[in-house]
Amino acid sequence: MFDWHKYLNLAESLLSEDASEEVLRTSVSRAYYSVYNLCKEKYLKASTINRIDKVDSHKFLIDKYKQSKKVAKSIGFKLDTLKLARINSDYEGKKPLKLENAKKSVELAKIIVDEDLKLIDESYFT
Repeated sequence: MFDWHKYLNLAESLLSEDASEEVLRTSVSRAYYSVYNLCKEKYLKASTINRIDKVDSHKFLIDKYKQSKKVAKSIGFKLDTLKLARINSDYEGKKPLKLENAKKSVELAKIIVDEDLKLIDESYFT
């Protein structure tokens, strides 16, 4: 089984003053997918389903977190923020992505993974 923390480590390692824009965009994308997949694993562990088969699985998962209790609800809103940053970095090429914005996305991802996800258990989704 792949360790999704490695994506977050990669995202962080890509951030540097001399990073090209494509590297910064990749960093934002990997940070998002790290958090998305770790959140999905946590949700599936607590849920009665084995996988998320929805057409928009990302919205489904974010909504499940937003509809839950306290910390998990906060994770849902933060994950939604990261998703928007990932969409912008992957699809919006007209506006350049700056290092400071990429750093904000990676920092938000680290907060979710290193702090928030550790505070929730299965009871948050019942």
